[in-house]
Amino acid sequence: MLDPNQVETVVRALKQAEGRRKTVDPALAGRLFTDRLEVDRLFRDHQSNWLDVAGPVGLVEAGIAAVAGMLAALD
Repeated sequence: MLDPNQVETVVRALKQAEGRRKTVDPALAGRLFTDRLEVDRLFRDHQSNWLDVAGPVGLVEAGIAAVAGMLAALD
């Protein structure tokens, strides 16, 4: 048998989740812009390192080189 209180609790939680899903975050555009600038800076700073790879440089090779460069910078 279903507990009416539990059903009401679930419905209320689902309505709250739907409200959060539809709410627009006013700071989202600023965070996305900042993240894009950071990624652009990383690509610009590490572009010369990626060109040192023998052969054609693809997206996978560039990603591996970027991760390797970031790990090397941590040392």
